Amino acid sequence: MINKAKKRNYDITINDIKASAEKYLEETDKKFDVIISIAALHHMNEEKIVGLMKTKLTDNGKILILDLVKTETIMEWVLALLAALLNPFIMLIMRGRVKATKEEKEAWPGHFQHDTYLSVGEVKV
Repeated sequence: MINKAKKRNYDITINDIKASAEKYLEETDKKFDVIISIAALHHMNEEKIVGLMKTKLTDNGKILILDLVKTETIMEWVLALLAALLNPFIMLIMRGRVKATKEEKEAWPGHFQHDTYLSVGEVKV
């Protein structure tokens, strides 16, 4: 993903850092206009990491979180059903196949062992 981002944005400098988000946010003195978390928050201590994110924002900074959530309301159930119906088509377009690879299937059971999922209401900051 980093290589693709560098190719698509050849006119700007893109740096990648290999570190845990928690450790990086605790140790850096930098402030950010935007902090984005995509499909990662459910692997972390949500309260702690979101708190750290808030301390690293500039005055008008924003946090953008795209993650898996618990479905609680009727609208969330409707959206989850719609996503389930559309997902095979998106997978076919993006990956050229609908089914997961053998490696992906083997990785999923361990993936869910320690994950926690918040509801949309619980994630609002």
